[in-house]
Parts: sequence; C-alpha cells; structure tokens
Amino acid sequence: MQSIYVHIIGSLTLMLILTTVSIYLSAAQLNVQAGSVKHRLREVASYLSHEAVNLLVLMQTSNSQLLVVRVEVPKLIGNEAYTITLLKQNGEFKVRLALQYSQICCEELIPINSTSTGLTINQSSQYIGLIQGFKLYSSPQLYSGVDAALWCRRGVDGFEIGLGVLRR
Repeated sequence: MQSIYVHIIGSLTLMLILTTVSIYLSAAQLNVQAGSVKHRLREVASYLSHEAVNLLVLMQTSNSQLLVVRVEVPKLIGNEAYTITLLKQNGEFKVRLALQYSQICCEELIPINSTSTGLTINQSSQYIGLIQGFKLYSSPQLYSGVDAALWCRRGVDGFEIGLGVLRR
C-alpha cells in the first residue's frame, strides 16, 4: 500500500518539474522574441531618422518649398501592427515606433540642431498637396501598412517636417 503512495508522490513531483521547466522555457522564448522585435523596431526607427536628416539637409540646400520622400517600412513587425510618430522632447527630435497591442516600443534620436534650422514638427492632419500623381496627407501618427512618406516644407521661420500618407 505504501508503494502506491510513493508512486503517486513521485509521479506528481515529476509532473510539477516538467510543468515548471516548460513554463520557464516558454518565458525564455517570449523574452527572445521580444528582444528580436525590439531590435527590428530600432532598425526601422534608425532608417526613418536617417531619412529625416537627409530630407532636411536636401531642403536646406535646395530652393524647393516642399520635398517628399516615400519611406519603405514593413507592414508588420513580429506579426504585429505598429505606429510611427515624430516627436520633440527636451529640445530633441525623435522617431518613436510602438507596437499597437503590447508595451514594446523604441525611440531613435534624429541628430539635428533644431535651433539652427528653425525646425518644427507638423502634428496636424491635413491635405498637403499633389506630388507626382499622389495626394499627400499629413498625419501626427502613421499606422503600419500605409503608403508612408516623410515631408519637409519651407516656412517663414524655418522648416516644418512631418509624416504623411500617399494616396492615389
């Protein structure tokens, strides 16, 4: 009779150990996936930051009133949709990418001197203009999966940069 109890206790202990190990491995896998997604977000944010700097330099050296660059960003990162935002914090300009349905996000500095360029970020939603057959609409935040663009226009006091959606 005692051997039955020993067998039951041994079996329950073995099941508890297997459950603990599987939970630990699942948590480790989720941690690795989150790190991979954050790395990919950072890559896209870095790309957008470089494009913004290039656009601003081109704007400063040209006589154009408006310049637009189409940006190629993935529709999904880690099988999740995400948002793109340009923001100014403590005098620094940043690109922020955030997954829509989780807490994972990243910010990348846009390395420009805002005082020397008189740069502002457009945070409104409006029609900007017709660019090579596309209608450009500004947006304070872009969602993945849209035909995205960065744009810069010359103003009275400097330059205005923003995110936009291109539509036929």
